[in-house]
Amino acid sequence: MENAHAKTAEECLAFFGVTENVGLSPEQVKRSLEKYGPNGKSIWELVVEQFEDLLVRILLLAACISFVSVPKMAKNGPKMAQKWSKSVTKIGPKL
Repeated sequence: MENAHAKTAEECLAFFGVTENVGLSPEQVKRSLEKYGPNGKSIWELVVEQFEDLLVRILLLAACISFVSVPKMAKNGPKMAQKWSKSVTKIGPKL
């Protein structure tokens, strides 16, 4: 049934051949399940849904930037540590 949301309850009940009190028979449920599959969301829909929040997108961007910048920082790390330790010793009090 197309545009079921625009139909009246009576039209939907008539289309599926059910009454308001009884619903689908087990055979109708089985055929519908075979034809349309279960109502649940696919794994990809669940994954994509997680990234709809703005805060999650910001955190993902920060993680990507960090992932890209870490190799560069690791490469220069020892030099930066030496430079930092020299500047700390120069700033420290004279004994």
